[in-house]
Amino acid sequence: MTRDTAIKLVLLALSLGYLVFEFAFNATLLDTAASVSPDSDRIHAVETFGRTVGGVGLSLLVVSLFARDQWQLATLPRKIAACALAGVMLIPFAFAPDELLNRALFPVAGLGLIAIALFLTRRAARAALVVVGLIAACGPGMYYGQLIFFERALVDGSSPQLRQNARYVNLLKLGLNHGAVELANAEVQPDLDTPDQKTFLALLGGLAWLEDDVISTVKQHREEIADVVVSRMTEQGVEERWQQYKHQQARFREEAFQPYVEARTTFSERYNNAAAEARDRYREMQDQLAESWDDYQDERERFRDQIAERVDPVQRSVRNAIEDFGNCDDGRCRQRVRERFHENRVNAAIKRRLGRRTYLIEDWCYEREPTAGERIAEGLAILNNPVGGLVHALQGGSTYLKCPTNREAIIYRLTLVGSGKFEERSGGYPPDIETLEAFKRHSETIQSVRDRLADEGIEMPEGWTPLNQSAFLAKAVPVVQQRMRARWNRKMQARFGTTLPPDLDFRQFANHPAMQRRIERRLGAEMASRVDMTIQDQDVFVERVIRPEIQARIDRELRILRASVETYADGGEMAEEGRQAVRAALVPPISLAISLLFGLLTLAKNGYAAIDVLTKSTRPAIRRGLLSLVALALASGVLGAPFAVTNAFAESATFKHYRDIAADRAYPTALLSEYVIRIQPLAYPVGRFAQEHLQPQAMFLQAARQEPASLPEDIDRRLRQLAREASPQQIRRSQRELTAEGYYTGALDGIYGPKTRRAMIAGARSGDVTPLMAEYGIEQE
Repeated sequence: MTRDTAIKLVLLALSLGYLVFEFAFNATLLDTAASVSPDSDRIHAVETFGRTVGGVGLSLLVVSLFARDQWQLATLPRKIAACALAGVMLIPFAFAPDELLNRALFPVAGLGLIAIALFLTRRAARAALVVVGLIAACGPGMYYGQLIFFERALVDGSSPQLRQNARYVNLLKLGLNHGAVELANAEVQPDLDTPDQKTFLALLGGLAWLEDDVISTVKQHREEIADVVVSRMTEQGVEERWQQYKHQQARFREEAFQPYVEARTTFSERYNNAAAEARDRYREMQDQLAESWDDYQDERERFRDQIAERVDPVQRSVRNAIEDFGNCDDGRCRQRVRERFHENRVNAAIKRRLGRRTYLIEDWCYEREPTAGERIAEGLAILNNPVGGLVHALQGGSTYLKCPTNREAIIYRLTLVGSGKFEERSGGYPPDIETLEAFKRHSETIQSVRDRLADEGIEMPEGWTPLNQSAFLAKAVPVVQQRMRARWNRKMQARFGTTLPPDLDFRQFANHPAMQRRIERRLGAEMASRVDMTIQDQDVFVERVIRPEIQARIDRELRILRASVETYADGGEMAEEGRQAVRAALVPPISLAISLLFGLLTLAKNGYAAIDVLTKSTRPAIRRGLLSLVALALASGVLGAPFAVTNAFAESATFKHYRDIAADRAYPTALLSEYVIRIQPLAYPVGRFAQEHLQPQAMFLQAARQEPASLPEDIDRRLRQLAREASPQQIRRSQRELTAEGYYTGALDGIYGPKTRRAMIAGARSGDVTPLMAEYGIEQE
């Protein structure tokens, strides 16, 4: 096998692999475009997959075209063609928004690589740079070129009138699918899943808006169409909805109400026993006081033991000192006695143990009135020495002391002397408390207990003592009950995200606003009234749940349809709704035509490449003639197929009418629609087979939606409601908050677009919810 043949076989295999993806995308896009309610996010996800496949397809096609000389660009026309092709890929970026301008680096880099390759002499290096350059230019160029055209030019650049018309076109498609609208000579059967009908409905979105009479007719009958469409859409699968309701009802009882009942039972038992808990707290307080009383008694016993150790020595020392003191006739003598007593080792031991700094003889005595004999003796002394007596009288006269030295007096005086140090060690208590009751009545005990109770939230009044149980219970029981209610509220907040009263029956519990939001998220219903989780009959379910939902959706749809054109302008109330309608109506048919053309051209190219490889050993003249015939046959097949293939919708007067209108305005549009409606039904089965068995687009769809399972099931509905109702100022504030959290990278324009939506979903997934998102329930459950 020659190198040239090997290259052709590799390119052929890659092209066949690309065709699998292309036709799978084609079938997926047709299913999405013809669906009864095309979801704009799903269309966006499918288009992302399609742009990727288109970029790969264009890259393979271009690489194949320059493979004839093994990418050496040997001739000047081929060099010019390669550089021009890379340059053409830059054209879409001239219309790109600022955030996409840096993507132009891909085709610039590709053009640079091709230019460098022209100066290389080594064949392998030149071929490698040419291939990489072509892929770098064509792949991203095709991807971002489609993105710029569809999202920026077609969707974001659409006029308010076009957005409103697209909304009516989508209503027309819904009406056809549900039998609310009939078209002459084009029998659209509701829920019929055939390729030709799907193709017709997909093209209808791109053609019907060109007919002013059609838009006017749909607008005139919008109430009737919306009523029929919404009713039939909602009533479909009532039995399934009923079974879902029964399942959710059982789950609601098991997962929500039963835990509430268990918590309520526990709470009621404890709440009713609040007095018992308060009594337990009182007993606990009494036990603590009893322990403190035991500690006090131990300290008092140690204090008394210290006094008992010193009674006899102190008694002797005091007696001797008092006797010497009494024998003194003058102050000098008494001072010497005081000094000896102060230096006495017994007195020093008392000072060390009992904590008093200085002890005088007078500390053990107290002043008394003189006796009659003592008064007579003092008078005689004055008569004997008048001058000395006068001076003695002026100095205050004699002081008469009584100094009891019996054991009880000594103990009493020692207790008074050491009481200060005892109070320091015992926490302010005197050493003479004899009973527990007196200990509890002491001011230190009362203040200490009041402080501890105040820390627990129990404020006791002035005059209260720990002996008064009834006053304690009167204050403690309400505090205990308040704590129980606080614990209950915390438990309900953690379990249900809100506070609930502890006395709800099942109906009251289910009708609580927080539970209603939970139920609506589980059922995914747009309810006009509360969801009653106590329903046991299907007819009652239809009457209370289904019919209110139908009416709510009809009212919502009519509100949108009645909106004026001005509200569809950028920044208007219906701007995002209009952009989604344009995306659903116009993007799919255009993408469908591009996909079909790319697929058929690649198929024809692969057919030619296969014949080229198979006839490699044939004589050159015969081979050239055979290849020419094959090329002619393939070109005739691709271009002439629409004239040989047909179906009922292609021949219907309705389609021809729309095709003729399109031809008057833009003939290529009419030609493409004619081509698609005849060929697409033939290509669909191939794509459907690849779609079902290979599912190549699954990872793209999952990644593009970015809606984690932890988010509410009806997140799309809530986001749509936010897009319709929120003001530009509210959206701008949310954009600013999401930008600060790193979720949003677009402009702060107050416009709800794909970037804002994705940022809100990412924020909700991480628990970063703006006030506007919280208002619409866009948060984790």
